[in-house]
Amino acid sequence: MDRMVRIFVYEHITALGLGREAGSPGHSLFVEGRAMLDAIRGDFAAIPGVEVLSGPPEDFGKLAAEADWSFVIAPETDGVLLKLAEEVVRVGGRLLGPSPAAIALTSDKYALFQLVDKSLRGSRRPAGSLGCSCRQVGNLSPRRIGTLPPSAPAASLPSRHRRGV
Repeated sequence: MDRMVRIFVYEHITALGLGREAGSPGHSLFVEGRAMLDAIRGDFAAIPGVEVLSGPPEDFGKLAAEADWSFVIAPETDGVLLKLAEEVVRVGGRLLGPSPAAIALTSDKYALFQLVDKSLRGSRRPAGSLGCSCRQVGNLSPRRIGTLPPSAPAASLPSRHRRGV
């Protein structure tokens, strides 16, 4: 039989036990993180030839280095997802997801807006718009984005600005 493909699955909130207790401030994040973790572990475990690895936060680097792939679930806030993705790469692991560079760019709303705006220049779309015909997205002008913290996670945009993008 061929060697099993090992996938390390890590969910940051549940790994740290943040919000584990019902009624604690972060309990909803713990519940959501646990649901994502259980779902992805179950999906990978159902694939023949795949072994799912998991472990405590102190074993993160070791498991990321030993696995064939690492699937990291973590908040963008305070650069947590970026730091974990960089650690996977630093120990010689491979990410099953976006690269650290992609995470850094998409975690910063304004930097992402600037890239999209720059890529649209020269097109028939007006500068300052995402060029999406979806009315829910609207015009995310620098002035609109400037009212939000410059490096706040993209997820902090109102949901009407996230749909369809």
